[in-house]
Amino acid sequence: MKLPILLAALATAPIFAAGAQAEPLAAVPDYRPKLDSTIEFPAPERATRKSGAFVAPHNVVMITPGTTKSQIYTLLDVPHFQEGFNVKRWNYILNFYTGNGDEYVACQYQIRFAAKGRVEQTYFQTPECAALLDRLLAPPSPPPSLSPAVAAVDPTLPARTYDFTFAFDSAEVGPQGLAALREAAAEVRRGGYREVIVTGFTDTMGSIQYNDALAARRAAAAADILRGQVGQVPVYSRASRDLKVTTSTQIREERNRMVQVELYSAGIERPTPTTVR
Repeated sequence: MKLPILLAALATAPIFAAGAQAEPLAAVPDYRPKLDSTIEFPAPERATRKSGAFVAPHNVVMITPGTTKSQIYTLLDVPHFQEGFNVKRWNYILNFYTGNGDEYVACQYQIRFAAKGRVEQTYFQTPECAALLDRLLAPPSPPPSLSPAVAAVDPTLPARTYDFTFAFDSAEVGPQGLAALREAAAEVRRGGYREVIVTGFTDTMGSIQYNDALAARRAAAAADILRGQVGQVPVYSRASRDLKVTTSTQIREERNRMVQVELYSAGIERPTPTTVR
């Protein structure tokens, strides 16, 4: 369900003065896009992807001054307003899950480039989006206490696996994926599981380097959704080149465009998670 840009859920987030001029740089975390009322953003109805794209918050803050356009392609995909490669700015509509089920906020985001096509600065249109990103990136606070059901660890509890697929060349978690993640999160909250590993995969279309990044983006998007639903249970994300269905190179195969979510209890051996962020 799409929410208005201004959320009640942001009431506890840092407050920024609406309509203010450019923020003092010292007051803005280095990783976050800036706010500047003099920056013009295109009308959303002009976007080629009017519904925007779901992205992992960590992907956004990896775009810092000096980042190249090719690196941005890997993190955010192509811009959303028919903007070419040799231009001075790119615009996106980025969707961020709030951590409250499938609720999300759509945020307009602009990248400005300096010489040689490298990032000069990034901007959000509204202070609410900046506050939401800060909240999503803040270290999670553990609940004050755990219920007996959650506190108990059953070493004999079997591992559980959930998986779902993606559209071609996309890291957007669709309805099927959201349902699988809700089910996995509910299983974790019932107690006994102490670790979640999320692995992203791709088919063989495209280069190895591009597919590695796409697999990582898929895993990161799913992991970010889970982190908002499983409390203090750690969620790791990683990429894999394994194929569920063996094919030759440059073959589109939906079953290989997937994310796998694995739940582990304290007594189960599991692969060492290789984080990708």
